[in-house]
Amino acid sequence: MASSILFVVVEQLHEASVLEAMRKAEISSFTRVLGTGGGIRERLNRPVDVVKAVLFCEVPQGKMPVLLEALREVAKLDVPGRGIAFALPTRDVLHFGSDKEKVPSA
Repeated sequence: MASSILFVVVEQLHEASVLEAMRKAEISSFTRVLGTGGGIRERLNRPVDVVKAVLFCEVPQGKMPVLLEALREVAKLDVPGRGIAFALPTRDVLHFGSDKEKVPSA
């Protein structure tokens, strides 16, 4: 089955809404990385540095429209400044620990 890797970058304050959108789309596993994002806007003559959450997960093609709609509704990613989500197609993926797919032994 074709799938994509979805990357979502948001301020850490909005991370819970992204997780809620993933739950709505029945995505149960993801990877989370925290980092610092810089901004061009300045407050009080100081650059803006915000803690960002980067979440990425494998999404089957059939669930991608549901997840993107949930991100629009729950995480409000269509509002400027809320974050970004983008997907990259995957060609070859190995799943370890899955009963459904067996990894061939060497």
